[in-house]
Amino acid sequence: MTRLATLLLTAALLATLPGCSQPDANAAATQASSPRTQLPAYGRFVAVYLAPQTGALRSLYKQAKQERWLDEVVHSLNAQFRLPRDIDVATAECGVSNAFFDPEAHSITLCYELIVELQEQALAQKLPAAEQEAYLQGVLSFVFMHELGHALVHELALPATGREEDVADQLAVVSLLGEPDSDSEQVFANSVAQIGHVATWFQLNASGEYEMEALADSHALNEQRFYNVMCWLYGAQPDAFDDMIVSGQLPAERAEGCADEYRRIRHSWDTLLAPHMLTQTH
Repeated sequence: MTRLATLLLTAALLATLPGCSQPDANAAATQASSPRTQLPAYGRFVAVYLAPQTGALRSLYKQAKQERWLDEVVHSLNAQFRLPRDIDVATAECGVSNAFFDPEAHSITLCYELIVELQEQALAQKLPAAEQEAYLQGVLSFVFMHELGHALVHELALPATGREEDVADQLAVVSLLGEPDSDSEQVFANSVAQIGHVATWFQLNASGEYEMEALADSHALNEQRFYNVMCWLYGAQPDAFDDMIVSGQLPAERAEGCADEYRRIRHSWDTLLAPHMLTQTH
C-alpha cells in the first residue's frame, strides 16, 4: 500500500512549529520556496507565507517564513503527485481559527489563528511542555491532511460517494496510521499518540448541545468525528486496543466493523490515488 504518512512526513511540516526550531534555510524569501522548474510537466504544490495584518500574529509569520515550515512538505508532495495545476500551501491570517481548501484559488491555507488556538488549548490542559508540543503537532498534522484530502478530491477529480468532509477525515487518519503491520513499534506508537491528540481536540470542541442548523452542517458533529477516529484507530490494529472497548471509549457494537471499515478506507484511497502518483512508496 502507498502510505501518505510516508509520502508526506508530517514531522517535516510540524517539527519547526512554535517551540521547535531548525536552521534558517532562506530567511529572505517570502514566497514559493522551491523552484517551479523541477517538475515542468506537472503542476506543483507551492509553499507561500502570507504576512498578517494583526500585530499579535506577526511573530508566527516571522517564524514560519524564517524556519520554512512548509518547504519539506511541498517537496515531499511534489515528489509523489502528478497535478494538473499548481496548488498553493499557505500560512495566513484568516480572521477566524480555521484551515481550508479553496477550489477557486487552488490553495490550502493553515490559519495563524488556528495555531494560536491550539497553543492555548495545550496550555489549558496543563500538559508537560513536550506534550503540549505533541498536541499541537498531532492536531495540525490531521488538519493539514484533511485539507489535502479536499484538495486531491477537487484537483484530481476523484469520485467521492460519501460526504466529502468524512472522506477527508478518512484520508487524514489513514495517512497518520498507515500500515501498522509493516511499521516499527515506535513509528506506530507515535502515530497512535497523534490520533489520541486529534480525539482530544474533537472532545474539547464538542458542545454537547446543538441547534438544528448544526445537524445540517457538511461536517459531522465533533462527537461523531471523535468516534469515527477511535473506530479507525481500533480498526488499524484491533488486538492492540481491546482496552478501548472495556473503557467505553468505543462502543462494542461499532467496534465489530472497524477493522473492515479501516481496510476499505485504505484500499479506496490507494485505488483512487494510484493513477496520480509519480512514484510508489511501500
